Amino acid sequence: MVIAYDYPAVVHLDTAAVDLCLVSDTAAMVVYGHNTALPLMLDEMLVHCRAVTHGTKTPLLVLDLPFGNFESDPNRLLFLLRLQCLVLELSPSVGGRQPVYFVSVKGRRENGRLSTKLRVGSLLN
Repeated sequence: MVIAYDYPAVVHLDTAAVDLCLVSDTAAMVVYGHNTALPLMLDEMLVHCRAVTHGTKTPLLVLDLPFGNFESDPNRLLFLLRLQCLVLELSPSVGGRQPVYFVSVKGRRENGRLSTKLRVGSLLN
């Protein structure tokens, strides 16, 4: 696993065979110079997430949400749509008895299939 915040940090991850890349809210401290991660806003994290997405194809990208930005939002679907993510359903052969749900920024289909259980229209009404 590698922590990254921008395009230059991830551009070589594919050739290095890195399997997981974390876009962390510690960007508040590393990039912006804050003493804690608390001042980082969701919009700032989305900028970093997009930059990392453009720099690599292979690793699974995980976005570490800023504290309090996701828990207080009652409509999680709008957040997922804003990230332009796809909800994927992993097959049980990946490591568990039940399918595992996760969000992939790139919407890759490796080791899974697009979930038909999510009906966007019904959740927005």
